[in-house]
Amino acid sequence: QFDNVIDNLECKTLFNFLHWTGCRRGDALALNWNDFTSSFKTVKIKNTINQKIKGQSYKITTPKTTISNKNIPDDDKSLDIMNNK
Repeated sequence: QFDNVIDNLECKTLFNFLHWTGCRRGDALALNWNDFTSSFKTVKIKNTINQKIKGQSYKITTPKTTISNKNIPDDDKSLDIMNNK
């Protein structure tokens, strides 16, 4: 139902990615295209975005713990959205 009411492809892609992979919002917002494998089947989480002090700009940093660095398999639903299917 959610997909049917969201017209913005960028928002739809982000929310589906978060839902189907279990990725955290800050980790997803810090991603760039180099973090995805060429087939988009896996994404490497190695950065996060945060705002340490309210009112200051966001910073991209490494996660707090080494266990937060991980490879997440991407799902077919997110892949279809990223490929505009």
